[in-house]
Amino acid sequence: MTLTPGAPGSVLEAPCRAIAEATRDLLSWEFDPRFRAAMAAFPALDQHRVLTALEQGFEGHWNRKQLGQAPPRAVELAGKTGGLRDGQLLLATNAESDPILFGLWWPWGGGQTISIRVLFSARTLDEAQKAELLATFQGWFGL
Repeated sequence: MTLTPGAPGSVLEAPCRAIAEATRDLLSWEFDPRFRAAMAAFPALDQHRVLTALEQGFEGHWNRKQLGQAPPRAVELAGKTGGLRDGQLLLATNAESDPILFGLWWPWGGGQTISIRVLFSARTLDEAQKAELLATFQGWFGL
């Protein structure tokens, strides 16, 4: 589904579609109900290719040591999702306004696997608008 310009969440469409397209041959997206996110896991050996692909839709990324340089809203969301540990990254776009698209890059499995979750936060939308945007968001990732 394509949102009309100015519709709630329309600022997320282009970066989401860019991420989905750039990762098409690298990642298999699935829905993570815990975070209401698009999620994919991949071998750590592919991390540079995957991060390069994700940069097609994200404006920036920060590790734990760089988090103070991230936009305040991105820092807030990092805290709400458990903070950042060594090796983890926070990715974001549209971080100065609402809604914000962000990504959580989490190594696990003894460093052999990395998962990426792509999700949004929207303070200015009501629950019905958030539910509609989530359904549209899932469509952008083929979920």
